[in-house]
Amino acid sequence: MTPMDDSVFAKDPPRLIEQDGVVGQLLKSAEPAFQGALLAGPSWRRLEDRLQGARRRRQWVLPLSLGFAAAAVFAFAALRPRTTATPISLLAEPSAPSAPAATSATPVPAAPIPATEPGHRPIFSNSAARHGAAADEAASSDTSCRALTESKPERAVDCFLSLASGSGVQAEVALYEALRLSAGELHNPARALELSEQYRSRFPDGAMRGEVAWLRVQSLDRAGRSDD
Repeated sequence: MTPMDDSVFAKDPPRLIEQDGVVGQLLKSAEPAFQGALLAGPSWRRLEDRLQGARRRRQWVLPLSLGFAAAAVFAFAALRPRTTATPISLLAEPSAPSAPAATSATPVPAAPIPATEPGHRPIFSNSAARHGAAADEAASSDTSCRALTESKPERAVDCFLSLASGSGVQAEVALYEALRLSAGELHNPARALELSEQYRSRFPDGAMRGEVAWLRVQSLDRAGRSDD
């Protein structure tokens, strides 16, 4: 490789800022702004101006804050309700006479119980009947029936059948549970088939008609009626 000849380059090339064209005018107009931003003197003066402005702002912010705080305290004191102290009397006032104590306790006679006439039911009979009905309803609830499922499935079937005598979703679920126990835990396909017929006749569009159909197929197979 041959060394580069320095004679090709000019020793003192002309600067663009010294030319009269558009580029030279642009550089001449931008030169003062560029130098002003880089010089330390103007930058220091701008920093001092900002610090002095911050000091002046702090000088009036603190008194103004104290004035607002004092005004708030005075306003709170003016709006606070004042309680009037009750003057203390140095004169002795006569004490109120005390009520005389009861000398003897007179027993209050108990209210007589009305005798029931022939042909009339006692007053408390309706209440007792309602409590008895509530007890029977609690005894035959869905929770009590399910509690008998594992230990006494036969009684659980009777419990569910008592609930199934009603109407609505509770009766539908109770009839299905009685069918499920008869087909499963009790291994009684004949009774399961009978209950499945009851379900199909009472709830043809029931929500558990698919489960009932499957239990019916199983019960038919266990009863030896695979053709059916």
